[in-house]
Amino acid sequence: MAKLVTKASMIEALNDPRPGFQARYIGKALVAIFNNQTEDEKSANSVDTHNNIGFAGCDGKNGCITAKYFIKHGTLLDWMVDNWMSDWRDAPRITKYHRQLNEVAERKAAKAELVNREAPQCTPIYTHDQQVDEKHVFIGNTIEGNDVYFSIKFSEVIIRHGDLGPEYKAMDLSTADRIPAYDEATLMVHRYINLRHNK
Repeated sequence: MAKLVTKASMIEALNDPRPGFQARYIGKALVAIFNNQTEDEKSANSVDTHNNIGFAGCDGKNGCITAKYFIKHGTLLDWMVDNWMSDWRDAPRITKYHRQLNEVAERKAAKAELVNREAPQCTPIYTHDQQVDEKHVFIGNTIEGNDVYFSIKFSEVIIRHGDLGPEYKAMDLSTADRIPAYDEATLMVHRYINLRHNK
């Protein structure tokens, strides 16, 4: 099986000129690495267990803090991006984790294949037009440029391209949470829900 994430593929992605892309790409990578940290390491913003997963010791504090910032805000500050784009063996620092990120990508791909094979219901299950009682809230765009909408009333996530017609598909949030292709959208939705809840 060909690798899904390589040092070269990361460098290519990091050169994408779209506004905000680099910050989101690095942020998502950091969250994937952060999720490999132990719970104690996550809480303490440190690396206590040297098990070759999660952040290296020299990146532990910065990696945890930056990943937490991305989870909360969906973007990174310029100094955070600059840190992870700084040189490490003639490549951006974030690329040192390409093997670990490839393992995460392979797990997601395997999970998606299993879900698609065993749970065909994991596809959009509702169809609404623009006349529904509660309008879906526009939350933002994914890296791929898809619009993300969410309805509290229906608890539905919608990801669609802006050029689609007035009818579009939606799926409930718990279903979307299980589909790797919706990872970025559901992260945006959970952040939106948390912001509403904390008001």
